[in-house]
Amino acid sequence: MPSDNLRRDVNEELMKSGIFVDEASDLPNKKFKPYSHQERLNLKSIATACFYAENNNLNVILGDVPEIVYRQNIANSLTLLQLQNIFTHCSREIAMYPDLMPQTPFTIACYHYPEIFLRPSDKYISTLLEYLIHRKYNNILAIVGNGQAQSIMEYLDQRKVSTFEKELEITPPMKHIIKGVQGEEIVEKHALLDVLFHGKDILQEIENIKFKTSYEMIKKHCDPYHIDSSKLDQFRVLHYQFLTKYQAYCEKEYENGKKNLKREFISKMGI
Repeated sequence: MPSDNLRRDVNEELMKSGIFVDEASDLPNKKFKPYSHQERLNLKSIATACFYAENNNLNVILGDVPEIVYRQNIANSLTLLQLQNIFTHCSREIAMYPDLMPQTPFTIACYHYPEIFLRPSDKYISTLLEYLIHRKYNNILAIVGNGQAQSIMEYLDQRKVSTFEKELEITPPMKHIIKGVQGEEIVEKHALLDVLFHGKDILQEIENIKFKTSYEMIKKHCDPYHIDSSKLDQFRVLHYQFLTKYQAYCEKEYENGKKNLKREFISKMGI
C-alpha cells in the first residue's frame, strides 16, 4: 500500500458507492515506505489493488522486468542511429495523440515499436506467471499494460517454459569493427532513453529524477581500466549535455508534430 491517505481515499469511494468494508484493526499501525513507480499503473490503481488484497488476505506482487536489464538490452541491441530515428519519430508523434497519457515519446514507442519496448516486459511477466503457476497458485489476477493481456496470454500458450535467469540475460554492447565498445556512445544512448522515457520537460524535472541506470552505465564505462578517476565527473557532465541535446530535439519534433496535426485538421475540414 503506497500510503494510508490513499487507503482512506479508496475506502471513502467505496462507501460513497454503497460498499462498506471492515478494515483489520492493525492497519492504522502500519508504517509506509515511499517508493517511486514509472508509467504503467498510477498510485491510486496500486492502492485499490492493495486494499482488495488486504481485505481478502491475498498476496500482491509488483513485478516487471528490472529497468537496468530492460534499458541495457534496448541500448545494446540497437545502433545509435536506429535509436535516434525511433526517438525522432516518437517525439513528433506525441502531438498527433494529445489524449495519450503520459505525454512522452515512450508512450508512443510502446504503440509503434512493441517488439522493442513491450516484448521484454511481456516475456518477463509471462515467466513470472509461469513461476506462480508452478508454485500452485491457481487463481491469479494480473493487472497489466494496455494490450499486454492478449500478448501475455499468447506467450503462455505458445512458447516454451522460460526461467528468470534467461529473461535477465543482458545483451552485450554492439562493437564497432575498428574501435570496439565506446563509453561515450553508450552514455549517449542512455541519455537519449532518459529523454524518451521522461519527455520534453525532463530538464524542468531533473532534480526529481535519479537516473539510476544511466549513472550505473557511467560508472561501468567511463574508466574501464581504472586509469583516470576524473572520467566519472567528465561522463556525468557529458550525460547532462546529451540530455540537453535530446530534450531540444524532442521539443523541436513535438512542435513539428503540432504543425502536422494542424495541417491534417485543415485538410480534413476542407478549409
